[in-house]
Amino acid sequence: TLILSKSLASILYAFAFAYAAIALAPERGPLRVRRGLWLAELGRFDEAAAEYRRALELDPKDGAAACAWAAISASVG
Repeated sequence: TLILSKSLASILYAFAFAYAAIALAPERGPLRVRRGLWLAELGRFDEAAAEYRRALELDPKDGAAACAWAAISASVG
């Protein structure tokens, strides 16, 4: 039996919610930023970076996406 920590379970729940929300509204950049944050929490940095890039494509003035992109680019290289 797999036992998840409460925080990991919360991240996975939020992650699933983000996927569903993006399926309904793929043009919403903030949803992509949020999913990117959760992906980064799970150590999936390349996927997180892709979400931030997509959010910036949708809205180049999105400050949250720009900050997240800069942070992950600096840490991943």
